[in-house]
Amino acid sequence: MESLWIVGWAIAGAALAWYVQRPLILALGGTLLLAILGSTCFLLFLQMGWVPLAAPAFAAILSGSAVIAYRAYKVPRVDT
Repeated sequence: MESLWIVGWAIAGAALAWYVQRPLILALGGTLLLAILGSTCFLLFLQMGWVPLAAPAFAAILSGSAVIAYRAYKVPRVDT
């Protein structure tokens, strides 16, 4: 079950990086994504639940970074 939790957040990070083009909006969205993750983990902890926090955060950041690197490499730039 924890692996689905981690994979879900990795997909969320990758989707955010794929669909958001502007760097400022991407940074704000990434911050919001990590804040939602932290808040969810904390609320579940208060309800006597436990889900990992560090691994999904790392997965979201890493998958988002991979998408940004892929797009920078694959998308040709037009010099004007």
